[in-house]
Amino acid sequence: ILWLSDTHYDNIKGQKHLEHEFVRDVWIANFFRPDLVLITGDVVNKPPEDLFKGVYRELQRLDVPILLVPGNHDHAIKGDLFTKYLAISNASLNVGPIHFISMDTGPGSLNGDITKDQLDWLSEELERNQGRPIRIFMCHHPLHGIANTSEANVSALISMLLEYDTDIALHGHMHYSEVFKEPLLILVNPNAYGATSGFRLLSIPDEETVEWEYAGTEEPIPKNDIDVQFYQENDGSAYGSTVKLVNNLLMPVAGHLRLRVRPGEGLWIENGTLEGNWSAREGDYIVVDLGVELDPGETKMARIYTVSDEAPPSMLDMNAEIIQGARTNIIWLNLTLRDDVLGVEGAELKYSIDGEAWESIQLLRIDADTFVGKLQLDNSIGKAYVSLRVWDPEGSANLIEEELIVFEQPPEKEVPSRSWEVIGGLSVVVIVAVLVVILSIRRRS
Repeated sequence: ILWLSDTHYDNIKGQKHLEHEFVRDVWIANFFRPDLVLITGDVVNKPPEDLFKGVYRELQRLDVPILLVPGNHDHAIKGDLFTKYLAISNASLNVGPIHFISMDTGPGSLNGDITKDQLDWLSEELERNQGRPIRIFMCHHPLHGIANTSEANVSALISMLLEYDTDIALHGHMHYSEVFKEPLLILVNPNAYGATSGFRLLSIPDEETVEWEYAGTEEPIPKNDIDVQFYQENDGSAYGSTVKLVNNLLMPVAGHLRLRVRPGEGLWIENGTLEGNWSAREGDYIVVDLGVELDPGETKMARIYTVSDEAPPSMLDMNAEIIQGARTNIIWLNLTLRDDVLGVEGAELKYSIDGEAWESIQLLRIDADTFVGKLQLDNSIGKAYVSLRVWDPEGSANLIEEELIVFEQPPEKEVPSRSWEVIGGLSVVVIVAVLVVILSIRRRS
């Protein structure tokens, strides 16, 4: 079981790093290939519907099942978007010997909230599934932080969990790790982005034991000590794929890569071991299951390809989006970069307003082929030139120079004439005067 919390997916301008981190979560999960992935709340950063659509889209790339628990950030003002796009709010299900049960503590409360109806439901589910040897309870807010109320007492909830021999309670919300041994094992996961991000790997080797993979204790694995970076969109449209893997842990790591490529002249593999059989799917692409082992501190470029790589990467598309300010404009550039075989390892982007002096634009890689960057210009400037250098893992580079970008200025808003305002004001005066006359006549009558 791979357990994450507080992914805070966001794809608006200025928050694209959260979208990138969520993509990394999917890549890391697919590499470790657990039987199940858990996310204990705050899956999205804010409640707009587009974010739920974005999470749903990214989760389609996940090769293993997932169980999602809602948090306070997952509750929209209008409608239950979490349930619409992702999962039910309160869940009870059995996976092998494990009974998973989760509760929604998110609505309307930063500190968490539970209801009497939820407690009644929990009691029924614990009773109905009491024959399961391992029980894992989940909710977003840590139990020790949820307030007791007259209708829903947290102490009663904990007593229920103890009565039915619950093994672990998993939580998020705090954005840092905590471990409580009593009255039962309560774990709080850190968030899944930022400097102190982390995740936990739980192993159930039999019907009685819960073990911890790699860390060896209940403490989380630092997310930044493991990196999985795809250089090619894993959709079978290219003749090859390269994945950069980094292990900065003090112990070896093993995982799998399920790669999809177009059939070609053969099949070549580097820095990985072919596992099982590879076969064509619907005649469009082949699926290759690649096993990869990493020693402590080791970096590998695992790759497969079906034809030789003869051409450097290219730019498929570049869009400019302008955000107009009082004196300056912020221009966001969205680039789609692809390669026919090995993928895109990196890109450098520069801009110039006169074609002579050039300045660099910092690029953020969102996924395998999407890069974003921004520049800030005086709002009197309506065009700029960009120079793009993009290369593959073998160093084969392509230089696209002096691509002209024209920034269309939004039309100025029309200001209503003063004469209309005067006429409008006189109309109001006339209406008021008429009403006064009518009321005066009614009083006399």
